[in-house]
Amino acid sequence: MRHCQRDFKRESPQEFESWRELYLRLHDEREERLKMLTQNISSAHANKPKGRQVKMAYVNSAAKPPRDVRRRQEKFGTSSGLSTAASAAAPIKIRPVTTDFSGESSHSSLSQHHPPSSSRSSAPGGGGHVAREKPQVKRIAPMMAKTIKAFKNRFSRR
Repeated sequence: MRHCQRDFKRESPQEFESWRELYLRLHDEREERLKMLTQNISSAHANKPKGRQVKMAYVNSAAKPPRDVRRRQEKFGTSSGLSTAASAAAPIKIRPVTTDFSGESSHSSLSQHHPPSSSRSSAPGGGGHVAREKPQVKRIAPMMAKTIKAFKNRFSRR
């Protein structure tokens, strides 16, 4: 009786059923449910493909460039309607445009984008172009530089 109430709190014996029979019946039902659940899980794992599954992005459609890149392409007429066979070359044309704010790297890598960036630098807002470059160059804080120097000195002596 105690075991039955401990393991199956909400159950009570049916008519002409002893506590022992109730416990055995409920225990067997529990085991059956566990067996069915185990079987379902194992069959789900068996049907699952082994290893990692690679999912290809943009298989049937062309990759869309970021908004700012698309605007620049429309402005300068550099966007091209590529077929699906040549869609792999599209990121190569888009990448130099995104690195336009990094300064010299975009000028040397792509000559066709040189005139817009030079006109921007020759305009009155040319100083703003230099200001955009400044946050990208990270300067180490003095305290951090001191700490790094101390670490280098400490470990180089050994």
